[in-house]
Amino acid sequence: MGRSRAQARASAAHCTTSHSSPPAATSAHASIAAASSRDLLLNPIVLAELAWTLKRSYKKSRSVIADHLDLLLQSPEFVVPFGVEVADAVRRYREGSADFADYLLAAINRASGCRSTLTFDHEAADDDQFTLLKV
Repeated sequence: MGRSRAQARASAAHCTTSHSSPPAATSAHASIAAASSRDLLLNPIVLAELAWTLKRSYKKSRSVIADHLDLLLQSPEFVVPFGVEVADAVRRYREGSADFADYLLAAINRASGCRSTLTFDHEAADDDQFTLLKV
């Protein structure tokens, strides 16, 4: 299992550092998977880190980041825990103003039975799935 996680992290890192188009990034992680005889675990936290790095370090737009995340989610070689929730978070991120990690947290919280996710983030609080905490 540890090897699969490392390979998934390497794939996510490739998408982060690559200046190539999304199809090239997809073929790169497909070759990583081909080298393994098992499916690769792609932890949702890695996806949140990827989105943050693409935004902060590489100044990528929301749509480019969402496209990369969608490509990874649609890749058959990856097993993504909370896949339905991750896909919902990508959709909300593409349309909303909060960070991907905020939408991911809220989606997983909803799947766990929470009605609302508490936040200090005013941008996240604009979405009906968040409740703003005032200090």
